[in-house]
Amino acid sequence: MPFVRDPEEQIQLERFIPKYEQQEEPTALEIAGAAFRQYNTIGSVLSQERGLPKYIDDRSFNPYDYLTEEEKLDEVFTQNVVFADTEDEINAVRRQTAQERQDRETLARGGALSFFIGAGTAIADPINFIPIGGATAKTYKAGNSIFRSAAVTASVSSATVAAQEAALHASQIERTYGESAVNVSAAAFLGGALGIGAGKVSQYLNGRQLKEIDEAMDVEVKLAKGEDTVISYGPRLDADEVRASFIDELKVELTSVAGNKLSRGEEKALRQEAKALKERINLVEELPEAIPTIKDIPARQAKKEAIAAGKKSAEQERQLFQEQLSIINGRISANKSAKEAEANLSRLEQDIVPQEYQQRLDNILAEEQRIIDQPIAPGETPTLGQMAQAEGITPDELSVGAAQVANGEQVQGKKVRAFMKKAMRFDPLSRTITSDNPIVRSLSNTLAENPIAMDRGGITAVESLIKIHDGKYVSALEAHLKQFKLYKQNGGKLKRREFNEAVSKAMRNDVSEIPEALASSRTWRSELYDPLKNEAISVGLLPEDVDVSTAVNYLNRRWNKDKIAANQPDFEQRVAKWLKDEDLKLFSQAKQAQDDIATATGAEKTRLQKLIDRAEYKKGMDLAKQEYIDIARQIAQRIKGSPDGRLPYDWKIGDGSSSNNLNGTALRGPLRSRTFQIPDNMIDDFLDNDVEDLGRIYLHQIAPDVELKRAFGDVELTDQIANVENWYSMEARKLKTEKKRRALDKQRQSDIGDIAAMRDRIRGVYGMDDPNSFAHRAFRVARNLNYMRLMGGVVASSVPDVARIFMAEGFTKTFSKGLMPLAKNLKTFKVSAAEAKRYGVGVDALMRGRSQIIADVSDYTRGGTAFERGVQSLTDNFGRINLMDYWTAGVKQLHAVTMQNSVIDGLLKGKIDKRLSRLGIDDANATNITKQLEKYAEKVDGVWISNARNWDSPELERIWGAALRKESDRVIVVPGQEKPLFMSTPLSKTVMQFRSFMLSSTQRMTIAAMQNQEHNTIGGLLLLTSMGTMSYAFKQWDAGREISDDPATLIVEGIDRSGSLGAIMELNNTVEKLSSGYGGLRPLLGIDVPAARFASRSAVEAALGPTFGSLLDTTMRVGNAGLSEDDWSDSDTRALRRLLPGQNLTFVRQGLDKVEKSLGDL
Repeated sequence: MPFVRDPEEQIQLERFIPKYEQQEEPTALEIAGAAFRQYNTIGSVLSQERGLPKYIDDRSFNPYDYLTEEEKLDEVFTQNVVFADTEDEINAVRRQTAQERQDRETLARGGALSFFIGAGTAIADPINFIPIGGATAKTYKAGNSIFRSAAVTASVSSATVAAQEAALHASQIERTYGESAVNVSAAAFLGGALGIGAGKVSQYLNGRQLKEIDEAMDVEVKLAKGEDTVISYGPRLDADEVRASFIDELKVELTSVAGNKLSRGEEKALRQEAKALKERINLVEELPEAIPTIKDIPARQAKKEAIAAGKKSAEQERQLFQEQLSIINGRISANKSAKEAEANLSRLEQDIVPQEYQQRLDNILAEEQRIIDQPIAPGETPTLGQMAQAEGITPDELSVGAAQVANGEQVQGKKVRAFMKKAMRFDPLSRTITSDNPIVRSLSNTLAENPIAMDRGGITAVESLIKIHDGKYVSALEAHLKQFKLYKQNGGKLKRREFNEAVSKAMRNDVSEIPEALASSRTWRSELYDPLKNEAISVGLLPEDVDVSTAVNYLNRRWNKDKIAANQPDFEQRVAKWLKDEDLKLFSQAKQAQDDIATATGAEKTRLQKLIDRAEYKKGMDLAKQEYIDIARQIAQRIKGSPDGRLPYDWKIGDGSSSNNLNGTALRGPLRSRTFQIPDNMIDDFLDNDVEDLGRIYLHQIAPDVELKRAFGDVELTDQIANVENWYSMEARKLKTEKKRRALDKQRQSDIGDIAAMRDRIRGVYGMDDPNSFAHRAFRVARNLNYMRLMGGVVASSVPDVARIFMAEGFTKTFSKGLMPLAKNLKTFKVSAAEAKRYGVGVDALMRGRSQIIADVSDYTRGGTAFERGVQSLTDNFGRINLMDYWTAGVKQLHAVTMQNSVIDGLLKGKIDKRLSRLGIDDANATNITKQLEKYAEKVDGVWISNARNWDSPELERIWGAALRKESDRVIVVPGQEKPLFMSTPLSKTVMQFRSFMLSSTQRMTIAAMQNQEHNTIGGLLLLTSMGTMSYAFKQWDAGREISDDPATLIVEGIDRSGSLGAIMELNNTVEKLSSGYGGLRPLLGIDVPAARFASRSAVEAALGPTFGSLLDTTMRVGNAGLSEDDWSDSDTRALRRLLPGQNLTFVRQGLDKVEKSLGDL
């Protein structure tokens, strides 16, 4: 443990050091060697001198006769030569002592780098992987108190470090018992602190969940012993849980039936109408044949025909009356059932199961007990159904298919559910999955990607399915970049953006003078545009005969609003000319239609008539030239008011879809029905033609609507929201007071608002204001500048990401199924990682995803001025400059390969990974996927390749890819729907900048750990804290601040930077800053230094974010200094430096330090 030194040993070291030549700055390699010898038992043993004295053989030999006077004063040295029998053994002690003291001196001068490397070598010590944690698990299983848990965890941690210290003592001379005692105490303190947290968590967990934690922790021990690691479920039927779940389902069922209830007036009117219809039917049956009189029929044949016609007419009338009566009787019958359902709902509210449903409940209980009692052979994997029964889930509650939506699901675990309802009400996802309305809970879980485990699995969220379409864009972009590289190799002179524009034009016209641009255009079409278009057609979002009339081939448009504004008269003239030419073309077509309609029939005749009618309507309007100009002006205004200069794909000039009517008002007059299909070649210079940007826009515009339409029937969720309304209507009828009805209506508005907000977030239209407003543009620029000037060291802060993989997959599996394949065969590892990239996993270096989401700068709109566009361009590329995009891609690919290897290996051995249900793969689909893997998967050098793109079922591939993407974004935290709604507006997004990661970590890490979603929760938390401490040390060294040697400070900083407590630590740090250190966790623990993450923040910045804190304050300070008559000061230089993009990149910071120092010396 390289944390604390013994003061006595330090004094001896200082006395001895002058005997050695000192170096100014030890290199990283020297520090690594010293740390390996000092802190790692393997390194310590290997570096030990041979021939050290062990016991006395020759008592006549006096070692003191061979020592110098200085050596005789060195107590540590003399203690180790007392057993020497020869001068060679004394020299061996001298060499060992010199090496150890040299190592310690090297580490002492190495500063933060020594701590960083030393912590890594200590963590890598094999002793740390000895599974001592079994005793800890037993404590949690027994449900011990917080302090008992702390005591056990502290003892386990100290035992591990004690074993390490014992090994180091056996191989080192200089190591003192005082030093070891301090290190063991520090470990006990760390373990105790984590034990308190774990003990607190255990209070939220029931016995079943604690048993699962026990099994999860013991799995590494079983693996080490070669035992079966399949979870064993004992018989446990929670009848109360089953009954409560049954009642929830029955309420949903009866609510749907009760919605058919009629009012008394409606019922009375229907019964009267039924009575009248019966009388009419009887009258028709009794009437003689309704035929003309005989004298009116000149011939017998005519009479016969008249009789037959009369009978036929009477029969038709009778049938009509009969059909109407059947419909009315059906409504009356449904009303009767609705009344019965309403009465039964009233009984259910009193927790009484109606008698007619009791038998159904008894059957479910009996079936559950039968499955639980069914023995599982030793070594046999329980089916998901058996697992579900053990979890208290009935067979009826299991999803049968990936898209099936179960009614009434709840957050898994009563204590966790209660915690979320009380403490996690700040975001729409938490509110809806804990709603009292079971339809809302189900709809939310199906719509949004939910990191919280629900008591029913097998549901793939629409949001997860949308995300996997990213792989289409990535595939097209990679091929595009290869063509650009080839173009450059062939002597091409165009820059990347110019090449992108050439590709866009090739896509529109299917011709290009640049062969590489033409090849790239066809790849964009085959990999992105056509697949999404075909899916849109298959779900009914676009008509099957969709055609392109604006160009030879379709490419979405993004208008250059600056060019339109600067040249609006020219734009209006071109559009007006096109409008008039279109009308003249219509008149010509209508004239031809008038000639053809006489001989046309059926659908063709209808089409021609509509064409003629449209032409007559237009002629009647008799538009003048100026009126065409007015229409063109309205079009220009609509484009300039649209986000990012783009119009919805289904937009018509006048109305369009309800959600895409961008400014909330329809255009007037003839413009309403006109589609804006002006040819590209007429307005090409008013379009932005960067194919990379256009492809990204196309993806984010089409993919959400495709999946929403596929899952819900329309993109607005019309029927689903109507069902929510019906449930609340039924509930309102049961309430007796106006106060309760108002409260229920408030909840109704909240639920529907949250569902609609999550839908709009997924579509990218939530909180969309005027992108041309000064506030919108200013806040966007401010956030971009904050990102570039403050996020230079974000990779160091992200080091705990690695611990998340160990936490989710377990230590053994991460090494054996992730790190080992990476080390042994990088090529095969890349093939497996490429499979994950197909679903958008680990593609941040190409799509710039996670870093921009965390920094709240993922805005696809483009600024109007050259300055805004320049800032946005730098922002888009900054994730590669600070290496965050590459880091995220790397850790996500490592996790994806580890997860795929683990899950595939288990499935092919007949073992279903328990997390698959949470990720949307139920037992039926797990079985089907196993069959596909048996047919197509291959194992190369220990790495499984699923070859999912070759599977027989595209739907199975979709849910497989969605599962990989969902788990990836949970383990390597990517903020999602768990952000509060107000953080989606420009102002609040600016105030809350950089806080979305901590908010998301609360659900994706803290609550996930409470629900035991991780493979190794306790070990993962320990590693997270250790890596958080390493991150703290590096950031302090990088900023030139002192690194604390206080164990309590190191632990708290490690927990803070690990993200394991999410928003809890963010709130705590803010409280500490605003209270000037008088409130919060650190003062409570006696820590007198502020949170390192908040050290440079003012109270204003802690409360209102960096824009209203350091950015505004520093800008004003620099501005005042520049205008002031006083001399420019060192603090003014420092302030100016903090405004520079990239100023805290490690290599830039060091350079700026030297520049600042040199300026200060002038």
